Amino acid sequence: MPNIINGKEISGNIKDSVKQQVADLKEKGCSVCLGVVIVGDDPASRVYVNNKKKACEYCGIRSEEYALPQQTRQEELLGLIDELNSRKDVNGILVQMPLPRHLDEKSVIERISPDKDVDAFHPVNVGRIMIGDYSLAPCTPAGVMEMLKSCSIEVEGKNCVVIGNEARGLSDECSMLCDVLYKINIYGKAESLNAAVAAGILMYKIIDG
Repeated sequence: MPNIINGKEISGNIKDSVKQQVADLKEKGCSVCLGVVIVGDDPASRVYVNNKKKACEYCGIRSEEYALPQQTRQEELLGLIDELNSRKDVNGILVQMPLPRHLDEKSVIERISPDKDVDAFHPVNVGRIMIGDYSLAPCTPAGVMEMLKSCSIEVEGKNCVVIGNEARGLSDECSMLCDVLYKINIYGKAESLNAAVAAGILMYKIIDG
């Protein structure tokens, strides 16, 4: 029988913990602020940004949204990132992906200060993850490992199948974190599903929406 993990309950517990940590920081005179940048009117991106704003509000984190029009030029977006990088009152920066096709995502990611890169997409943060010396991690693989940990599921030495519709490095990020942090052998992706099931190994599924 599969073990169904209640991600919503785990998420609630994590938010409560973050809420207390934020309150403790405020007592010490430290404010927490996330700058969120969204370009265009992609419906899925809007849902993600709204959910992040709600989570910040619950946890006591101030969020500042910068909603830019679809036709925003590359230099305008980079200029906004430079401004957020320089602001001492902004602790984290998140640029919602995907960006409109005329914008270069790579240069945008690389423009974000590694210390404020909450998505951990900057090459510096990716490198830190690879050597196991990091403070920021991509949310999806980190969330998966947190769910397994909260349920006391032993993963070291297990094979892991990553199934997902996200083309933009999701499987690679999951594989990277799992392999580096938990010494999991990555068995394969969707094409190896039948063999993986036959082997009776640990699996998880990432479902869009």
